[in-house]
Amino acid sequence: MSNLQIHIQKSEEKYLAAVHERITLEFKDVWLPSHDLEHHKRVWSNAKQLMEAFEQTGTDFSEAFVEALFFASWFHDVGLTKTLDIRHGEQSAEIAGSFLKDIDTWNNSLTEELLEAIILHDDKSYLTRGERYLTPSIYSLLTIADDMDALGATGLYRYIEIYHLRGINIYDLKNSIEMNLSSRFSFISKVIDQHASLLKKIKLLYHTGLRFLRVFSIHDWQVIVQQVENKVNIHELTDGKLHENKAINHFFCTINQELKSIY
Repeated sequence: MSNLQIHIQKSEEKYLAAVHERITLEFKDVWLPSHDLEHHKRVWSNAKQLMEAFEQTGTDFSEAFVEALFFASWFHDVGLTKTLDIRHGEQSAEIAGSFLKDIDTWNNSLTEELLEAIILHDDKSYLTRGERYLTPSIYSLLTIADDMDALGATGLYRYIEIYHLRGINIYDLKNSIEMNLSSRFSFISKVIDQHASLLKKIKLLYHTGLRFLRVFSIHDWQVIVQQVENKVNIHELTDGKLHENKAINHFFCTINQELKSIY
């Protein structure tokens, strides 16, 4: 077992149960499956993949770094239970900070950095963060791990849900999503350009989501938005059961396959 694997295992053994309990409590009265406990679970899984990729090319992650990224991954979107605003990271950081203060043994020198990463994670202007964010940091790895969950068919459904809830007009969905998606993928590509196998996997997901985005008709958008309005959870979307339209069925089937490959 590598040092990184040991650090990951330690963090999960020490904190995972309590973190699950707290996040479940925060989302108890909030319907937001695009960003709930399962989203945070996927983001932490992505963060582990990223650290493993960088470790293979010589990056040594300390126990403090792994712990900090662990908490950043699990708390970055919890603030959406308080506000759907794009600046929800500020609320998330408050909740994370409060949780960490209750841990008697918590003494991590990277606490300030992890809270800053949570605050900034949904600022997709990226370049305003400066060149230092193009190297492995809590911010860059959290942001990429989060961006990875915006890719593929699953990511597209998540976009539609949160954008619809934020009041974006159905006719503006395509352009709004495509601009944001392109910005995310561009940042990912810059940071992990030396990691060919991981970048190939991410690129495939990016183009999967993009293809669906570009072929959907306005009627297709209406059907999918209706699923959101009917509060159909991502995990309830299964191939061939929700609509007769072949494009929609293919979309739901792809989501189903993506989630099965993760869980």
